[in-house]
This record gives sequence, C-alpha cells and structure tokens, in this order.
Amino acid sequence: MSKNRLSGNIDIDIVLKGGPKEGYTAECLDLEVVSEGDTKEEALKNIEEAIELHLEVAVADGIADQLLSRIRQKTKPEIREIHVAMPLTA
Repeated sequence: MSKNRLSGNIDIDIVLKGGPKEGYTAECLDLEVVSEGDTKEEALKNIEEAIELHLEVAVADGIADQLLSRIRQKTKPEIREIHVAMPLTA
C-alpha cells in the first residue's frame, strides 16, 4: 500500500445512539471517531466524512498501514440484540 493513498476495503462498525428529540451520536470504535447529527441519516453522513478525514490524516502522517492492520487483526465480539421489558412506575 502506498504511503500517499489507500486502497482496498475494510469492515468497521458504527454505533448509533440517541433519538429524534436529543439527536444522534455515531461512533466508530475501531478508529475512535465520533460525530453527531439531528437525524440518523445526518449522523451517519457526518461519521462517514469524519472517518474519511481521519484516514486522510493517517495517510499524510504515514501511519495508515499500521492503523488498518490493527483493525483487520482485531477480533470483533459477537453482538446480540437484547430487549428488556421493565414496568415504569411514577
């Protein structure tokens, strides 16, 4: 991989939190990048831009290969969706 450009694909996970009242936070744990938006779509668009900028800086600093290698070697935990019903009391 050249030090001045990236090529190939890598899978990274985005965690999206929040709601329509408070807005949304998107976080890429692999790259330690966080962004926000008023809607889910805006938060995801913003995190994509933030990741691109993060990787551009990594390329400029000559550490992109090291960064991407670390992410590729990382074992991802299995994520399961869990629903918990709790009665609300006033």
